[in-house]
Amino acid sequence: MIRAYQLNLSVLSFASLFVGMFLVYSLVALNVASRRRELAILRSVGLPRDAFRSFSRRGCDPRIGGWLLAIPLVRSW
Repeated sequence: MIRAYQLNLSVLSFASLFVGMFLVYSLVALNVASRRRELAILRSVGLPRDAFRSFSRRGCDPRIGGWLLAIPLVRSW
């Protein structure tokens, strides 16, 4: 019974992780679509790496901050 409960929790956690990844991907895609003009200008000037860094930073900074906040909280439980 306990093993089935643990398996159920694992499956549900993977499902929530998938949904979270989908939401982050959707928000980044929406951000790229809304800033299409700015990206086109950056590419025409010759700064594709800066554009990539800008969007990857916007996606990574909140996640890294969340990890840094979550790890001490989880370890204290």
